[in-house]
Amino acid sequence: MDTDKCEVNCCKTCPNFQQSIFCNSATKSLENIESSKDVKEFKKGSLIFREGTISKGLFCIKTGKIKITQIGNDGKEQIIHLLKSGDILGHRAIFGDNIYAASAYAIEDTKVCYFSKDKFISNAEEDGKLVLKIANILANELKESDKKFTDSAQQSVQTRVVECLLQLQKIYGFETDGKTINISLTREELAAIVGSTRETVTRNLYKLSEDGLIALHKKKIKILDEKKLKKMTF
Repeated sequence: MDTDKCEVNCCKTCPNFQQSIFCNSATKSLENIESSKDVKEFKKGSLIFREGTISKGLFCIKTGKIKITQIGNDGKEQIIHLLKSGDILGHRAIFGDNIYAASAYAIEDTKVCYFSKDKFISNAEEDGKLVLKIANILANELKESDKKFTDSAQQSVQTRVVECLLQLQKIYGFETDGKTINISLTREELAAIVGSTRETVTRNLYKLSEDGLIALHKKKIKILDEKKLKKMTF
């Protein structure tokens, strides 16, 4: 992990600024936050923080992709969130019990802006718009978690696989061909998102491929018929 000292004070020039939690912050508030910012780089597969450890700060993704995971009762990894540029992580621990409830790993080479916990909390106490932004993120995460819990109990694996693919497309978009989802995931990672086994998820992916709805190429998935896929989720 390397620290890039020359990129410390660049929030307003960041391509993700308008979508970040800081976009409505006053200039003084932003300057205070930036004074404690550090830019860190993580190689693909690197651990960013581990479940059960003490939180020391908040992260905002500058470039790259991150997965948030938890270990289930069966000892298997479950992917509970997928994050992209502009998203934050570590916020739950900061405003909770200071313990990370999940682990974070870089899906690809990733660069994050890191803010110390004490400095961030001190600034948040004086910046109501920043607090509202985080409250909105927490509310959306809770809504997403509730939906995932309900879906896992009521939907078939095939439906959950389809919803997973559509969600990945929504989060990361397409590559330049307008069809290939812009993320590379192993079958094990897809299974950890869906909440099933690698074998079952793979079987369902092949079935969707045989039906002409998707195309598979190693860790990449191409959406061939989005309309039919969406109909399968109703």
